[in-house]
Amino acid sequence: MKKTHNQGMRAGTLVALFISALCFKAQADEPPDVIDLNPVLRPILKRSGAPAVAAAVYRKGSLVAMGVCGVRSIETRESVTPADRWPIGSCSKPMARLVFARLMERGVIKSDSQLSELLKGIDMRDVYNTVTLADLMSHRAGIQPYTEIGPKITPIIFDRKGTAIEQRERFTKHVLNEAPAAPPKKRFVYSNAGFCILAVVAERATGKPWETLVAEEVFGPLGLESATEGGEGVQLAGHMKGPNGGLQAARPFPRLAVMIPAGGVSLSIADFAAFAFVEAELEAGHPVAGLTKKTLSSLPELRPADMGPANRGGAMFFGGDGQYTAAFATWPKDGVAIAVACNQGDSDDLCTEMAGAVRAAVVPDVEAGDTSGPRGPRVIKRPRTPSDN
Repeated sequence: MKKTHNQGMRAGTLVALFISALCFKAQADEPPDVIDLNPVLRPILKRSGAPAVAAAVYRKGSLVAMGVCGVRSIETRESVTPADRWPIGSCSKPMARLVFARLMERGVIKSDSQLSELLKGIDMRDVYNTVTLADLMSHRAGIQPYTEIGPKITPIIFDRKGTAIEQRERFTKHVLNEAPAAPPKKRFVYSNAGFCILAVVAERATGKPWETLVAEEVFGPLGLESATEGGEGVQLAGHMKGPNGGLQAARPFPRLAVMIPAGGVSLSIADFAAFAFVEAELEAGHPVAGLTKKTLSSLPELRPADMGPANRGGAMFFGGDGQYTAAFATWPKDGVAIAVACNQGDSDDLCTEMAGAVRAAVVPDVEAGDTSGPRGPRVIKRPRTPSDN
């Protein structure tokens, strides 16, 4: 049967629509183009005088924007690259929650277990016997802060005899025989030492060093290929204000096994944003990293208290060690996370400015939120080298 002109037109239109639909489907299946954030970051970098800055945005499981600009060191003037690892200080602490969540998932440990049971053989003051994992994670265990350290004021942290596991056990025994900074379970006292104790608990329960546990329970399952513990592979120099107010490259701080669980992770800015997105998913109660609903339901109990209220869009979590500064913000209901970093110490305001500018440029549809956020003490508030106090 011979087709009329109109029938041919209709058939051609249907074919065109079909092809168009296939093209749309193919485009939808492809990852979205990643927005270059350098035009947003460069003016901020210039105003701040920082050596280098970085930012990345994840939305609904995909990297949607990223930028890095500046130099690795004001001495070498080497340009930063997207692959460079940024030390994120206390932004590492939420990773401890994921380590314990995965151990709980397999029945290795329970969140309500007490230190007297978890650390058998370690003498401790009676006041610490009933402290739980949740108390330690939320900084309500009364443990001394250890936010300022140095060879003279905290010599035990610089006693690096033995393996990393042995150093952390020795420090844990020391801390648990100190007078509490506050009555356990009664008051928030930010404590880096508490996270060393958490590491010892995990090491005893599994027989593995904390560095291995974080790699196996966090880096691997989340695909954070750039992530390392303890400063390995970091090419960026840290910077701090000199005696006359000018910026100077800081001397590398020694690898301290005792402090690693409190803030030893370094990773690329893209992987940092990927982890921040996982935090957004956890806050939204979505399954991630092999966790079931039963384990997810207990996570609020293990939530670091300095992360700000759950599901509070735009609340920021800060980290740093006096030589680097990092922060991330999450919008759980929107599936959005922003991570920012710079290789300059004490730069919370700079990180806040970057996060705000990036949000406005990339995800203006999410509420700005309170990006002044919780600003807990750093892993090392004022870092001192072995020649200092």
